Amino acid sequence: MLLVNFKIYKNTFGDGALKLAEICRRVGEKTKVKIIPVVSALDLRRVKEKVGGEIWLQHLDLFFEGKFTGWVSPIAVILAGADGALINHSEHQIPFGRVRQILAYLKKKEWVEHWVEELKELGDYRSDIENFKLAFCVKTKGQVERRVKKMTPKPDFVAYEPPELIGGTVSVAEAEPEVIKRIVDLLPDYKIIVGAGVRNGDDVEKSLELGAKGVLVSSDVVLAKDPKKELTELAEAFAGKVKIQKSPVLDEVETRSGNFKNANQR
Repeated sequence: MLLVNFKIYKNTFGDGALKLAEICRRVGEKTKVKIIPVVSALDLRRVKEKVGGEIWLQHLDLFFEGKFTGWVSPIAVILAGADGALINHSEHQIPFGRVRQILAYLKKKEWVEHWVEELKELGDYRSDIENFKLAFCVKTKGQVERRVKKMTPKPDFVAYEPPELIGGTVSVAEAEPEVIKRIVDLLPDYKIIVGAGVRNGDDVEKSLELGAKGVLVSSDVVLAKDPKKELTELAEAFAGKVKIQKSPVLDEVETRSGNFKNANQR
């Protein structure tokens, strides 16, 4: 799974969002890799109606319905066609308590039943609510240890992106392979997404070899002169590594991790 975060770069405004989402759809169909546009709330409905497929939102707020001017309602985005969302991205962080509340309101059975009842006059949205995906973004291994392991209910994905590498020329898989491996080991019941500085097929391959199930990209595709070419390279690398067995990259990481532990024990 590749998630393409449109952010709010000007070339994704208006028709630009439609053009890039269409590229995601076509490359996904060609390579047989799930490619998900992650769009702004302003573009969600239009992209969903004109391009279709799975579409995620970049952010959600805690407030679901009522007198809350300007906030992004999770229920409103589900009704608008969103299939999932990022929460707590490093560029739009929210307090951990609010993250837990959003998870509770969308994942706990009693709250799902509440929203189904509340919305019944508008239609049957049970499956839309039940299948809505949430990716909780973290920027350090410490956040995984302190927060994610204690989450109830759980997010569908955990996305690790160190902010200092976002938009840079060194990928997270190149700079922090031990951290990715550690997060994967800490969260065996979670699907891990990694991102930051991902710029080529090698970055995707290394991420998957380390145990990630998805890769989050943005500027490499969104700001590229030829977004289709860039996205195709990433998707083809993903398609070629989905069923990979234990790799030399992983062996190296485990050896380095073991050496680090042994050094600490001396």
